[in-house]
Amino acid sequence: MVSVAAIPYLYPQMRRAHVALIYLAAPVVAFCDAYAFGVTDMNLSSTYGKLAMVLVGSSVGRNDGGVVAGLVACGIVMGTMSNANNLMQDLKTGYLTLTSPHTVFISQAIGTALGCVVNPVMFWAFYRVVQNGDTDVFDAPYARVYRSIAMLSAGQDGIPMHSLWLCKLFFALALALSVFREVAMWKRWRVARYIPSIICVAIAFVVPARIPIDMFVGSLVLYLWRRADPSKAPTFSMAVASGMICGDGLGMLLSSTMALMHARAPICIKFMSRTDNVKLDAFLATLPVT
Repeated sequence: MVSVAAIPYLYPQMRRAHVALIYLAAPVVAFCDAYAFGVTDMNLSSTYGKLAMVLVGSSVGRNDGGVVAGLVACGIVMGTMSNANNLMQDLKTGYLTLTSPHTVFISQAIGTALGCVVNPVMFWAFYRVVQNGDTDVFDAPYARVYRSIAMLSAGQDGIPMHSLWLCKLFFALALALSVFREVAMWKRWRVARYIPSIICVAIAFVVPARIPIDMFVGSLVLYLWRRADPSKAPTFSMAVASGMICGDGLGMLLSSTMALMHARAPICIKFMSRTDNVKLDAFLATLPVT
């Protein structure tokens, strides 16, 4: 009841009827999603969120704020589904470690209650950083994806020209390449190992450039490691990868803390062309020596 009253107040584009219908359907859908997650280990909460985004965004319409309403509906559904999936995963882990299901459920409830307080505070802290103009500090690649889906659901007028044509073209190309890849693997053609995965190629268009470069460097190092030491590389590669992930996470924590404190680097490095460099040197030569 609190969400039904508060969410339309925070987002006027979202109607109370939509919020109420989402919460009425959430228990049934969450049960199905948790069951599927427990059987397959595949989290489908984003799929249900996109479905709610399309339904709510199309019903509200672009002129009445369908983009914002669709994104809000997606957030509600994904939050509900994610809690169910996390509980199922925790129960499976508790079963393997002989932990009481009652203890797991109570711990999940305590964590959810803490998240209701901590998450809004953290969001507000990051939101203030973005408001001050530091938009490049924190990457949110999937935000652009969900915004594009919401714009599509609200109406075609909100997307750039020729976007639908390009989407259909690359959909057909991706489908054809995927079929060819499956046929090549089934026929055991030698060319099958050189056909890229379409999903991996698509991710490179969504995430920032530094992530595909990191993945390329890591894949190259692993390939050379396997060539040099085939016996130890499969055993220790996961440990090395886990250490790198933890190190990168700690590095992002440090950069996030500095961004929240509005820290600025004492030096600046800039790359420019030779022509611009000559102009800069000529300008600096006109300044008085201090």
